[in-house]
Amino acid sequence: DRNANRIAAALQARGLRAEEPVAVLAENGPWLPAAILGIWKAGGIYVPLTAEMPVERAGTILQDTGAQYLIVLPGTDLPPALAAGRTLLHPETLTGAPSRPDLPIPGDATAYIIFTSGTTGAPKGTVVRHDGMINAILCTLEALGKHPHDRIAVMATPSFDASLWEHGMALFHGLPMVPVTRAEREDPWSMKDLFGDLGVTVAFQAPSYLRVSQDKPFAPTMRALLVGGEAPSHDDLASYPG
Repeated sequence: DRNANRIAAALQARGLRAEEPVAVLAENGPWLPAAILGIWKAGGIYVPLTAEMPVERAGTILQDTGAQYLIVLPGTDLPPALAAGRTLLHPETLTGAPSRPDLPIPGDATAYIIFTSGTTGAPKGTVVRHDGMINAILCTLEALGKHPHDRIAVMATPSFDASLWEHGMALFHGLPMVPVTRAEREDPWSMKDLFGDLGVTVAFQAPSYLRVSQDKPFAPTMRALLVGGEAPSHDDLASYPG
């Protein structure tokens, strides 16, 4: 929360206006939730970019959204083409202990802009409001239920809006998050060991991804698996927790 307040204060000091887009170049990690919350506290719109994203696609997203602010999180390399003409923010360099900005955010304000994959044409941006995002997270929590000892895996790439559901499920109830990096995500067998070692209880994955490692069971700590992006098959159910 302290880091989020620092980010919010820095954005406002640099002239950010309400409902102005702020891009974040990120990988899953401890700075990502602070960046998202900092943008929202300052009244901005979160626009996710990822380190694995082709520079041309990232440039298109920046151009289409008109984002003039770019937060670069630790551990990510910033291509020069993305930096040109933009206000850059490196949150790990910020200091001080600013208070939370006194800025009410209406429910119908835009929370984030997510882009389609572009497999059927040019990527298209979808605008998601705060109230719609919150409703989606609350509906998921209602269906899932929550346990006081839950640990939520943050596995989805930040450019996929399931990432916001994962963050939201944890933040709404003060539950620990376990970030999963790209390298860990690309090895589904080792990832299951990681989940067991770190006590992950809830995770979101695509059914086709799970089929790759269906011969290896999840650790007993995993109590719920959320699937999306495609429909699971009847055979998939045999390899899911519970």
